[in-house]
Amino acid sequence: MMYLFFSMIFMLQISSNMHGQNIDHWEIIVNTGQQVKYLVPDAPVPADWIEPAFDDSGWTDGINGVGYGDDDDNTIENCFSVYVRNRFNITSLETIDSVILYMDFDDGFVAYLNGTEIARDNMGEPFSPTSWDQPSSEQVDELPVGSYYYVLSEDDEARLVEGENTLCVEVHNRTTTSSDLSSNTYLIAGINNSSQYYEPTPAWFVEPKTYVSQLPLMVINTNGETINKVDRIVCDMGIIDNGYQEDNFPEDSFNIYDGKISIKIRGNTSSNFPKKPYTIELQTDSGTNNNVSLLGLPRENDFVLNGPYSDKSHFRNILCFNVFAGMGHWAPRTRFIDLYLDGDYKGVYVLMEKIKLDKYRVDDRQLDSTFTNPADITGGYILQVDRTEGLENNEYWTSPVDPLYNKPDNTFEYYDPDIDELTTDQASYIRNWINSFDAVTAGSNFKDPLSGYRAFIDVESFADYLLLHEFNKDVDAFRLSTFFYKASDEKGGKLHAGPPWDYNIALGNINYGNDNWETDGWLYPSASRYWWKRLMEDPYFKNTVICRWNTLSQSILNETTLHAMIDEMILELGTSIEHNFVRWPILGTYFWPNYFIGDNYEEEIEFLKNWIANRLSWMGSQWDGQCITGMDEQVIGELTTLTISPNPSDLSHVMIQLPNHIPGKYVVTVFSLQGQEMHSAIHEIEASSGSIFLEDLSYLTAGMYVLKINGRGMQYSGKMIRKH
Repeated sequence: MMYLFFSMIFMLQISSNMHGQNIDHWEIIVNTGQQVKYLVPDAPVPADWIEPAFDDSGWTDGINGVGYGDDDDNTIENCFSVYVRNRFNITSLETIDSVILYMDFDDGFVAYLNGTEIARDNMGEPFSPTSWDQPSSEQVDELPVGSYYYVLSEDDEARLVEGENTLCVEVHNRTTTSSDLSSNTYLIAGINNSSQYYEPTPAWFVEPKTYVSQLPLMVINTNGETINKVDRIVCDMGIIDNGYQEDNFPEDSFNIYDGKISIKIRGNTSSNFPKKPYTIELQTDSGTNNNVSLLGLPRENDFVLNGPYSDKSHFRNILCFNVFAGMGHWAPRTRFIDLYLDGDYKGVYVLMEKIKLDKYRVDDRQLDSTFTNPADITGGYILQVDRTEGLENNEYWTSPVDPLYNKPDNTFEYYDPDIDELTTDQASYIRNWINSFDAVTAGSNFKDPLSGYRAFIDVESFADYLLLHEFNKDVDAFRLSTFFYKASDEKGGKLHAGPPWDYNIALGNINYGNDNWETDGWLYPSASRYWWKRLMEDPYFKNTVICRWNTLSQSILNETTLHAMIDEMILELGTSIEHNFVRWPILGTYFWPNYFIGDNYEEEIEFLKNWIANRLSWMGSQWDGQCITGMDEQVIGELTTLTISPNPSDLSHVMIQLPNHIPGKYVVTVFSLQGQEMHSAIHEIEASSGSIFLEDLSYLTAGMYVLKINGRGMQYSGKMIRKH
């Protein structure tokens, strides 16, 4: 079992958790208002400025809190960065059992204790060099003091010496025109006796605690290493779960998982939040994948730890995933947990399945280098549409098709398999296939049921994906965190929209964009990816969307259903949501990009429920009762690439004649006109015959069906009618 950084004295519901020692009280050693030396540079700063012996006599005398533009700063002139040296004295090392660095900064910082880096945020990877004119990676919105803190490891604590010490901080702005800069620095120590050595803690200080929880507890020990965005580190993880709504204590034995993981920070904007998201991979002691079931999720090794921060409800992601799953598609399954990282309670997290090809996730064949024949490399492929900054040129491609409107290039990222796992032929296949679909969709004949977009996509998944995003009004809809997967011919060969991902700033939690906080209006006409507006120009697709709405609004897209789902999640969170907002005191304050700011959690939930009710009501006012039945036969044209006889028939005995066939195996799939797969089978065609005899399909209901045949690099389609 891993070593735990927790006090073994558990007092009712809370206890100190610092390095397994007893802390009598806390005192502040470095505080605002104390004397410092600072430099506003206009040229490189000497590399040894962080050393205790550095001669700072030429630097400016100032007060801790050097900055400008905020009421809590000791004002300096507008600048790009400031370098600050705090000197402080330690009376006795034996009296200190834990040390915490608190930073109230804007926009990025690096902190050094006696010449060694101990913390940084928004300034690149740990221990990487910085320059005086280096911008922070993100702009930080001002949060209540105490929101950002860093528990020093035992190794970092060991750098303290009795007598004089030096705490150096460099703070950088995001831009040269930034309106403010903050560098408030605090060092607070846990004292193991009742004597007073330094100053009392300020009013904002809340003692770090561990809690009893009804959520499962995940405990991660990095063994002194620093988690970063680039390279995974290997560490230890344990999970405690004593049953639904049973008490879980941090010092309980690990009973769900006790072993190795690799971990790194994930995300784009969210990676710069104080509550970091992570991706984890379960490993054996030898470093191989360890496929196990965690907390009822199917066996796998790749998971995501999502740390809701700007989403104060903590479950916008889960709600949207559940909606898409309720429509009949795969979406990541989730579990709430309480996370402890190196003894520091990090709050409520969501354990999520990572999107990938897998029997229990996106269920399709997993390609490898042995798949070489054209018929064998048709799928599966998961593609991502997202930012391409930081990607190598071969990791994504841009469609050569000129978009019809809104004009951003259509770029696609190889996601699973990624480019390093694909052969040249496989990468070329999916790139050419998508480009062909793009060309057809932009073409004048895109509505044709045989040669238009319907020959390429799973229509129902595209309709449902559009409905999900019209419901949640996600500002990133169709342009970022967007996934598609191309099924193999054995699975129908179609392109599917989804799985869904990343909705922390959806459902009204947004103060920018095209009025995304409002509950009226459509997204698709102005979506940056032209596909969605184009598809809605086809009466067949638009009618499919409206008919799906009329069905789903009675089930999963229903106010009663969704409000009940929210109530269940609040019940599951229990007291953990209160503990989370003690750790991250952001209720009642703005954090990017909040539109509504509730004074408490109850107000946040009330806003979310009202927003959902109003959004569904508006959608219903546009589409309720507008579904046109029988449109399928009005809009479908004659399909002539196959000879099907008899046709129409009762489908008990149907023969298909393939023109210009190549001997080999072919996948025969029958779809309804709504895109639902009704039948699929593999047939072998010999050189002497181009005929396929279908199985008895007389069980199908009367109506029109589309027949798709794929194999040997060939594709055929036809119309088949089951007579009354």
